[in-house]
Amino acid sequence: MATMIEYKGKLVRINPAKASELQFSTNRGLSWHHRGRSTPSMGNFLEIMDGGKELLATCEKGLYFSTNEGLSFHRRSR
Repeated sequence: MATMIEYKGKLVRINPAKASELQFSTNRGLSWHHRGRSTPSMGNFLEIMDGGKELLATCEKGLYFSTNEGLSFHRRSR
């Protein structure tokens, strides 16, 4: 499972201390900044993937996608 990926020139990771948060780095991981947060209906992040125009996230309660680089997520329809 990927808990950190390179996406649109940034490193994006699931916060290792709090799996409900995403963080990003623009300096190859020297410093990290808050990016987005899962909602209770999503559960914690389990895995993130580069979906081209979308950031994909497998969460405890399904598959979600973001078109704004992880600021917000929407459930992928079945």
